[in-house]
Amino acid sequence: MYIQSQDNYIEIHYLKDGDYTKHLMRGTLKKLLKDFPFLLKVHRSFIVNPYKVECLVGNYTKATISFKNVAVSIPVSKSYFSSVKNYLSTSTKI
Repeated sequence: MYIQSQDNYIEIHYLKDGDYTKHLMRGTLKKLLKDFPFLLKVHRSFIVNPYKVECLVGNYTKATISFKNVAVSIPVSKSYFSSVKNYLSTSTKI
């Protein structure tokens, strides 16, 4: 669903058999975005799988993304808001 950066580690959040799970591993968001170009950077510390996004709420000053089947929301930074909104509205039809 999404990946959060923590220094030289990344925390991968996903659903496994319907359960919300996370896994910590060494790596960077930059490398992950290079390896998986379909992922979408929404904040300097977060990237998301756009196909798991349920909705984008808020405006450019304070926006969050929520996910299907999970009560989790993550922030969208001001600098990424317009590109995230355009991508999600054209690519995933939310």
